Amino acid sequence: MVRPLFIFIFVMAFFSSVVVAEEKNSSNSFISEYPAHTCTLPPPKPDELREFTGKRDVEKEVEKYNTYVAEYNVQVDDYNAKTEIYRSCIKEYIDSAKKDMEKINKKITDAIQEANSQ
Repeated sequence: MVRPLFIFIFVMAFFSSVVVAEEKNSSNSFISEYPAHTCTLPPPKPDELREFTGKRDVEKEVEKYNTYVAEYNVQVDDYNAKTEIYRSCIKEYIDSAKKDMEKINKKITDAIQEANSQ
């Protein structure tokens, strides 16, 4: 009975320190797999602006087309703003991943140097 209890305590102590160390040293890494980004999907592009098809001398058609163009411009502005937010999120994810890779590479280099010094 004492031996299984001792093994259980050893395992719990070992794995809890590994998890704590991982949380302190890394912003994204987990034991099994590197996580995917959590950014929202990029926004869909607005449809292409259609050409003016009405008669140019008809004031009502021109006014209607100008309203359409204004609405289209609002859609494009919204798309551009959402795209900028998405790109910023992806850039932050990439920067964090690069930092994690640098930490991992440093640990690998340290381990190689330690092994070569033996």
